[in-house]
Amino acid sequence: MISLGVSTTVTLADACSRRDDARKLITKGKNASEVRKEQKIALQTESHSVFVKIATEWHQMKSTKWSVGYASDIMEAL
Repeated sequence: MISLGVSTTVTLADACSRRDDARKLITKGKNASEVRKEQKIALQTESHSVFVKIATEWHQMKSTKWSVGYASDIMEAL
């Protein structure tokens, strides 16, 4: 069984659409639950990469005014 979302936040139409999507995956021989887990991991990885890029750019911009030790502490904290 696969969860389609919290009943108070998912409309009936959305739940039906998600059910249909899950059925399509099953007919293709894929596990709908595993596909959702893979998508979630991919999104988390993408979000992490974006954070690292922005944090690194910010650190490089700000660290010119900081001592080496402080810059190191900030990067470690990030």
